[in-house]
Amino acid sequence: MIPLNIYPNPATSKLTINLQQLTSLQNTTVSIYDVQGKLLLQQNITQPQTELNIAPLAKGIYILKVNNDTKSMQSKFVKE
Repeated sequence: MIPLNIYPNPATSKLTINLQQLTSLQNTTVSIYDVQGKLLLQQNITQPQTELNIAPLAKGIYILKVNNDTKSMQSKFVKE
């Protein structure tokens, strides 16, 4: 698993994911889970820098995972 660059952290309404380290974004998805492991959001990524709307999420700690055919990345973030 390689590190994931997300900001700002903590975040309030928008979270930016920077995936410049990936050579291909084909079949790349981002998923957000709560600390109990429940999937809350999942979407395909087509740009190396992607902004996610996290405004609907309750305040707390979340796990963000990015997966494609060859790589898996994970990071925690705080929603304020």
